[in-house]
Amino acid sequence: MKVVTPEQMKKIDECAINEYGIPGILLMENAAAAVAAEAQAMLDGCAGRLVTIVAGRGNNGGDAFAAARLLHSKGAVIRVYLMGEKTGLSGDALLNMEILERIGFEITELNEETDLDDFAFDLSDSDLILDGLFGTGLGRDITGFAAEIINQINYSCRPVLAIDIPSGVDGKDGSIRGVCVKADATVTFGLPKQGLLLHPGCQYVGRLITADIGIPHC
Repeated sequence: MKVVTPEQMKKIDECAINEYGIPGILLMENAAAAVAAEAQAMLDGCAGRLVTIVAGRGNNGGDAFAAARLLHSKGAVIRVYLMGEKTGLSGDALLNMEILERIGFEITELNEETDLDDFAFDLSDSDLILDGLFGTGLGRDITGFAAEIINQINYSCRPVLAIDIPSGVDGKDGSIRGVCVKADATVTFGLPKQGLLLHPGCQYVGRLITADIGIPHC
């Protein structure tokens, strides 16, 4: 099995987009479709099932927004939380959030002023939680409010599906960057990142699914 570092995967992504001309939004849609398919399998069908999406402001969050739309189209009841302000979004992540809003979704911002009681209740009431907070490019320890969000996810004791990598796992060496989402399954894209397979990160991944999202291996 071929394994890559986050930096190697980033270069493969850039090659697909810049040299081969594959639109980044298409790769994001393919990634979201893989996440939605795994979510549907974990839920044993989407109709009427409650799914809480917890997104960050990067491409990992964009994948989560697109997956929310796809799961909604399959009949799931979706609640979407964004850690931070909408003004921090750009590119394909912003586009997918704006699509959700045009459909009629309410995107609830989470910040240090937020009373987390409603968030905690929605997590505990969920049939599935999608972790789209931090991706493989995480380069710092998670502390403060962001750590509290992750702790709330873990305290909920509900099934969690991580997008690309559980938030808090270092994709290069498998270390835990302060705190980490404990996932039941992880859908990673293109090729497995080595941090998913190394201790202690591998203990937080759950069942690992590697999804082909149409990226040529440059």
